[in-house]
Amino acid sequence: MHRLGLWCRPAVTVKDRPDWIFVKLHCHGMDPRDEAAMLGRPMQRFLSELIDDASVKSRYRVHFVTAREMVNMILAACDGREGSPGDYRDYRLRLSHPCASSSPS
Repeated sequence: MHRLGLWCRPAVTVKDRPDWIFVKLHCHGMDPRDEAAMLGRPMQRFLSELIDDASVKSRYRVHFVTAREMVNMILAACDGREGSPGDYRDYRLRLSHPCASSSPS
């Protein structure tokens, strides 16, 4: 959880939306030698602690999103939208063929 604090410290926001802080964690690809770090127990533990911490402390909310969904949230913030960033997953850019099993977190 120490790393989370480091990632949040820069407070990447959209002007006039300081309450929506964006921390982007991603993996465009993975070297098989990094499998344990990316998918193993340490990452599972971190994600579990992240979700638990968010639900207990209510300081922040976690949104697992695609790049498209994050862009939509940023565009909504630029337009001054209120509420939960998760409400804006399909704000402007929509899937041309939505997956039947997709559901927001």
